[in-house]
Amino acid sequence: MEEMTKLVERDLSGRVTFPQMHQCKADVKIFTSGDGSHIFIFTDGIYGFSVRLSRRGKDRNNFIEATDISANVA
Repeated sequence: MEEMTKLVERDLSGRVTFPQMHQCKADVKIFTSGDGSHIFIFTDGIYGFSVRLSRRGKDRNNFIEATDISANVA
């Protein structure tokens, strides 16, 4: 949990914003890719973003990557 908190603070905090985001509720879907990464898709039906939790490099450091998918939500 401590490791995930650090990852969220480093790689995700402040990078996802949309109108009234603190007032809406989102549905979440979770997928596991063949490379072992996990993809979380959050959407309120209008706005959405995905978060990929993965490892990279020889030292296999964890990282989080966020992607805006609002244009693809419908």
